Amino acid sequence: MDELADSAPLLDDPDGLRRRLAGEGYLFFRGLLPAAQIQATGQAVLARLRAGGWVDGEGRPAGEPRAVNSAEALADRAFRAAVIGPKFNQVPYLPPLRRVIREVLGPGAFSYPAKVLRAVYPEREGARPRGRYVHYDYGVSGVQDMLTSWVPLMEIPPRLGGLERVP
Repeated sequence: MDELADSAPLLDDPDGLRRRLAGEGYLFFRGLLPAAQIQATGQAVLARLRAGGWVDGEGRPAGEPRAVNSAEALADRAFRAAVIGPKFNQVPYLPPLRRVIREVLGPGAFSYPAKVLRAVYPEREGARPRGRYVHYDYGVSGVQDMLTSWVPLMEIPPRLGGLERVP
């Protein structure tokens, strides 16, 4: 798998950002958002999940995997608490992200009210995968001028899988 091309050098070039988005289908920014703020958001989400028994005191998954689909997730009190938490919901409104979105889509661009948390238990080797592996918004929403922002709230080393783009 190839690394995603970092678009940070184009931050002051809106036309370049639009060309890259049109050509590659994505924009990737390493270090766009303040790391300390995103880490604090991840810790706030983790605290809510820990309170619900998702993880132990060290942040390792605890108990049987749960919330493997949206209905199960939203039925879980700890998951819902994490999703409605203010730190989680502030991420799309952070100035660097809003600036980039508006540079690409125009000044009227806004953040869609739904924020989606992907909290997925690690898979057991040899077991049938249960996590969400393929995601696409256009097939669901049918909106051409919409961008999805994926922001990891913790370090995602390659061994955990990360994000892959299928052209």
